Amino acid sequence: MKLRTVLASATGSDAVLLHVEHLAAPVPGGDVRPVMLSEREYRRLAGYIAATIRPGGRAYPGYAGYDAFYDARGRL
Repeated sequence: MKLRTVLASATGSDAVLLHVEHLAAPVPGGDVRPVMLSEREYRRLAGYIAATIRPGGRAYPGYAGYDAFYDARGRL
């Protein structure tokens, strides 16, 4: 790991990506855990995610066909 990467992780950076996975029918187990949200909590979470994505940013291919990376804003 480069020292620059460590420092950027510790102090913040404008080069931020949001990693998103789409699971059509998630099944609990392994790395997947159920999360129960009220409608209010869901809206709050969705609003935070929407505010994280950088306006006019790009989307980048993910590791597989079910994920992607998006330019994002760090440290909201």
